[in-house]
Amino acid sequence: MKGISHLDASCDVNLVPAPLRVSSKAVADVLYQEDSVSDVLMASSSADVAVISIGSVAQVEKATMHQTGYISLGEQKVLQRKGAQGDILGYFFDEQGDVLEDIKLHEELISVRPEKLRDIPLVIGVAGGTVKAEAILAALKGQYINALVTNEATATKILELIPN
Repeated sequence: MKGISHLDASCDVNLVPAPLRVSSKAVADVLYQEDSVSDVLMASSSADVAVISIGSVAQVEKATMHQTGYISLGEQKVLQRKGAQGDILGYFFDEQGDVLEDIKLHEELISVRPEKLRDIPLVIGVAGGTVKAEAILAALKGQYINALVTNEATATKILELIPN
């Protein structure tokens, strides 16, 4: 079986050799000191292209962060009350695309901060389903993505959300 890095020999693909979320900030701090983790995260700063997904808290039980066990439904509800619209790379952001502050979960992530995506020339967001329209629009407002792969219904919904 071939991995994603074998799809095109003309590019390098780097995956972080760690879970997205760990049990505490202390564990995250230790993992960030590991060369295998820090090297991949540092390499992201020189990337030409990034392909990321955009999650939506509106998906509730169907949200990938919940389905993969990274957040509980209770945590998701708290994030919604704090204004979370969606997530990128595990970081939750509001309707203006600003990453929420003072979120314990963010300290437990082994991930590139969304703000770092702005330094990458081409960041392709991949997300579909009209339930994700608000989160996609917020990601665009936050300037985390500059290209989008989605379906027609979702694109139409996003356009409807933009004030004239």
